[in-house]
Amino acid sequence: MVEFKQPKEILFEKAGRKAFGLMWEASEQSAVALYLHGAFSHAGEAITFASYAVTQGMTVYAFDLPGWGHVNVSKTKRGHIQSYEEYLDWIRGFKEFVLEDSGASEIYLVGHSMGGLLAFLTSLHDQSYKAVVLSSPWFATAARIPWVLQTLAKVFNKIWPTFASKATFKLEELTHDKEILKMHERDIASGVKIMKATVRWLHSIEEAQTYCMTHASEATLPTLFLGAEKDTLVSVEAIQEVYERTGSEIKNFEIYQNAFHELFNETFRERVFTDVFQWIFTI
Repeated sequence: MVEFKQPKEILFEKAGRKAFGLMWEASEQSAVALYLHGAFSHAGEAITFASYAVTQGMTVYAFDLPGWGHVNVSKTKRGHIQSYEEYLDWIRGFKEFVLEDSGASEIYLVGHSMGGLLAFLTSLHDQSYKAVVLSSPWFATAARIPWVLQTLAKVFNKIWPTFASKATFKLEELTHDKEILKMHERDIASGVKIMKATVRWLHSIEEAQTYCMTHASEATLPTLFLGAEKDTLVSVEAIQEVYERTGSEIKNFEIYQNAFHELFNETFRERVFTDVFQWIFTI
C-alpha cells in the first residue's frame, strides 16, 4: 500500500471568494489534476488518490467546495448551495488557479460521488480538460426516496430552503478499510466533515443529476466511469445509463466487485489506481 503523502496547504482567493485547498506535488511532474470531493466531505478526501498519483508524476490539487470542509475560510453556509451553477463558478475559478499555479497547459478532472457528478457536469460546459475520471459519480441515489419525503422536500425547498437534516448513511457503508473509517470519525469530531445538508442543496443536486442524464450525449471528453458493486449510496445503474448515453468517443466503465462506495478508499484501492492510470496513459 502506498504511504500517504503530506500535502501543502494552499488558499484559493479570487473575485472575493476564498477556499481552503491542498496540493500534492509530484517530484517530476508530467500531469496535473483537479480533484473534486464528495458531499459530506472535504479536500482532504483526495489524500489516497493523490498519494498514488504523485508516484505516477501527477500533481493533484483539491479544494473545499462551498458549504463543505473549512467553511470558516470560504464563509459559506454549512451543507448549503443556492444552485448547482454556483459549483460550476467555483470550479472554473479552481481550474484557473491550478493552471496558473502549476504552469500546466491542460489538466485532468477527477471527481468522487458528488464530485463525480460535478466533474461530469463541468465537462459538459468546458471541453478544455485533458480527460475526466469519475469515481462512484452520484447521478442518482441508490435507494428510492419515499414519495412522502420527496413531497416534503419540495415544500421545504420553497418555504424553508435552509432547513438542514443529517446524512442518513452509516460510515461503515463507505469502505471496508477500518483505518479510513477512523479518519472519517476524526474528521467529524474536528468539524471538517460536515454531516448535515439543506433541502435547497439537495434540490440543486437533483437538478444537476437531471441535467447530466438528459445532456450526456453532448459529452465529448475522454471519460472513465468507475462503479462499486455494493454501493448503497449511489445508483450503479444510473452510472451505467449515463455511460451508455455519453457521446465521448473515448470512454470506459469499470465495476469493482464487492466494493463499497469509496473506491479510492477501499482496501484494494491500488488496483483501482493502477486501472485509472493505465487508462490515462493510453488515451
